[in-house]
Amino acid sequence: MKKIEINEKQLIKLAKKHKKFLESYSINRVAYLFNDHVFYLAYFSDKSGQDIKGDAVISPDSDDISEYQSAHAPLLEHAATVHNIKYHGGDRAKVNYAIFYEVRDYLENVVQANILSQDLQVVYERAFKVISNMITLQDELVRLYYEAMDLHNETLKRGYFVDEELEKLKSYIPILEQIQYEQGKDRYNYRADFDVIYENRNDPNVKQFEKFTDKNTLRELTTEASEKDIKKGLQALMEGIDLDESNYTKEKHYEAVRAKFANNLEKLIHDSKSKLRYP
Repeated sequence: MKKIEINEKQLIKLAKKHKKFLESYSINRVAYLFNDHVFYLAYFSDKSGQDIKGDAVISPDSDDISEYQSAHAPLLEHAATVHNIKYHGGDRAKVNYAIFYEVRDYLENVVQANILSQDLQVVYERAFKVISNMITLQDELVRLYYEAMDLHNETLKRGYFVDEELEKLKSYIPILEQIQYEQGKDRYNYRADFDVIYENRNDPNVKQFEKFTDKNTLRELTTEASEKDIKKGLQALMEGIDLDESNYTKEKHYEAVRAKFANNLEKLIHDSKSKLRYP
């Protein structure tokens, strides 16, 4: 795809046409390519830059009002999608998982040593699978996050995005949230296993495998120490649905997230139209 050169002076001139007295303005430098014309979204706010007063679609190479109207929604959707990926997927991708690697190795060594009673062996094996799966899912989340950001960075270099790229970016949102849901749900469902493991930590047979950087690592995984945060995170992802709802599958969660994001975009577009200055 071709690269476009931004004429800053021209964009500023176009944006200022819609700016009111004592307002600040900003221009999203990632354009939307439609019918071989580029369109940008300008924002107008109070002098502090905190309160958005209005938006406008601007273009250096189109005079067709219908094209401006068609460009409005994709420009908003792209900005909102990139924001969600950066500040939600990005935050999660940067979480330090060192503690979980240590716990996984500890549990694996205990399980492989065959030193536990049958009942305890079941608990340790199940906990090992939970932690291992969390790590696998985290690796996938990190991969997808950087894949999405690579796609976005390509549009930054080129200066614009097209419909196919927008749809691809939007598809990452439910997947990234789905992964976070699966990680939290497993920890929540089997939280009591880590209480048993903590209580059994001083058994001489398992004590030998402790090589934690922080001596409180196992305690931090107990119900008392972690349940509140896990539950809070899950409820944020599940929009208040009962965590113990047996019919709430990961497939239902995926669809719920996808629908929620689509609805949020619709609301964003509707709200923006009420203060749209051009077209």
